[in-house]
Amino acid sequence: MFQGSVITLSPVLPAVNRALAPGLLILLLAACGGGGGGTDDDASDDADAADVLAEDDASTDVIEDDAPPPDGYDPPTGIPAPPFGIVETVESVYGSRDHFTYYVDNSHAEATDTDNPYGSPETPRLTIPGDLEAGDVVQVHGGPYWPEGDRFSFRGQGTESEPIIITGARSSPNPVLTNFVHFPDAQWTIFENFTIETDGNYGLELRPLESDTPIHHVSIRMVTLHGSGRFKSSEQFAAHSDDDTSPISYVVFYGNTSQDAGEWNAEEEDDTSCFSVQHNCSHVWILENVGYRSGGDGVILAHNAAFSTHHVYIGRNTFYENRENGIDIKEANDVIVSENAIYSHRPVSSSSGEGIVVHYDPQNVWLLNNIIADCEMGIVITGARDAWVVGNVLYNINHTGSDWDPESGYSMGAGVHFRGDSSGGVVSNTFHACDTGVQLSAGTTSYALWNNIFSDRAESSSHDIRIANSEIAAVTELDYSLFSGARVYWADASYDVAGLQSGPGQCASCPAGAAAEFEDAGVGDFHLTVDSPARDVGDAHAVYGIFEDRYSISIEEDIDELARPQGSGWDVGAYEF
Repeated sequence: MFQGSVITLSPVLPAVNRALAPGLLILLLAACGGGGGGTDDDASDDADAADVLAEDDASTDVIEDDAPPPDGYDPPTGIPAPPFGIVETVESVYGSRDHFTYYVDNSHAEATDTDNPYGSPETPRLTIPGDLEAGDVVQVHGGPYWPEGDRFSFRGQGTESEPIIITGARSSPNPVLTNFVHFPDAQWTIFENFTIETDGNYGLELRPLESDTPIHHVSIRMVTLHGSGRFKSSEQFAAHSDDDTSPISYVVFYGNTSQDAGEWNAEEEDDTSCFSVQHNCSHVWILENVGYRSGGDGVILAHNAAFSTHHVYIGRNTFYENRENGIDIKEANDVIVSENAIYSHRPVSSSSGEGIVVHYDPQNVWLLNNIIADCEMGIVITGARDAWVVGNVLYNINHTGSDWDPESGYSMGAGVHFRGDSSGGVVSNTFHACDTGVQLSAGTTSYALWNNIFSDRAESSSHDIRIANSEIAAVTELDYSLFSGARVYWADASYDVAGLQSGPGQCASCPAGAAAEFEDAGVGDFHLTVDSPARDVGDAHAVYGIFEDRYSISIEEDIDELARPQGSGWDVGAYEF
């Protein structure tokens, strides 16, 4: 739950937080409307996102009395709790919320740095110190602040028992920093409660400048980044190391907001993203943030990183109206993406408008319990081994271009699309009002389609599932799925459920065709009703055991984090009744 965090509220949708269950979040997402679809190829130049939110920068800083309470953190499904960086507070570590080593307030009439190295409430420092030691707490009030050079640079090696904490005032507004914030050397450090307003360079970057200076156990939390909206301005939250002797690990980005990093409606490729995690990073958590109107993606992960990055956890964030995608995963292994809300991504010159896209053959990519709506494509996997789409809700995924082809396995408007040298599966998801539910267009290893609901296909001439050819069909298993008016293309022909059973021999345990009976699909509520034919007729796929064996975490829960099953059997789709 967000407590004491800074949350920028969009005109439509507040940040995802534990107080707002995913089911209720769907009701809010429905306000965006629907329409649109796309694949990674043949992107159109239509930069007009459907249902564009209000253009004014209506942002609200919500700040409670203190940082998150020290009573633990409930992470999203499948994501381990970070060992440092969320529950620690000045009070919980040092005994009092008013504790400080340095007291800074440039708005105070008596503020000075002359013969005043530490400052006090009566005589504060004028400037924020950058070279810190274990146990230092820097309490910053007032503002705005300008750096002495071209950036604010913070160095310091805290310890687990004596972390460095750099904290903004716990009252509105947060202190404003007017330029790039850089951590070239940081360990056991928390940076919280600031607003960064920059007109170029990065907003905030973790990046070593020297060999043998690893960065680890750093938390960036409750920070708002107001980008300039300028083309290729590189404003973002970023972690990157050019040197494998200086890796970055155990980093948390929590409760932050990134808006207008780059030009989100640029005609040319911008590639400035809200969050960027690149080379030589491991055990990175991106949790409960909001990212919108960037020139690139909500998250860009491991572009050309040569798989030097691994174990990245992206959970319970909200990403919308970014120029390219909500989340773009490239050369990183063991990536878990869970409980995010992603919407309003449409085709531009450099992207087809995917909610989530996976490229370049990473291994062990897990997309769990996310909500994706109002995008050209929901999830596109152009190449990944053991990529699993489990427990998601995908709705209003529709094409906007005029060249749509219902017989193509590469047309826009697909909830999930696999191609390349891929393997994995689509398990326990709910698809509603998508042009196509699932496209399996390439791959000869193995696919599982299991326990899914396909409801109210938006294009009657399209397919709930499209298996492109006999090679893919030979390695694909389809069962325990509920269709409303099934139309499945299986290698050479279209079938309903009875035809699948008597022909290819698939869908043996699929319920008879019937509407899934949601609480109110019209407003985006896909909870099952008491009479839903999806109740108690599903089954647990082996993927749940595969995940637990690998990560020692159970993901046997629905999108509301309700344990599965609740009745005599598993319910089909993303929700347990």
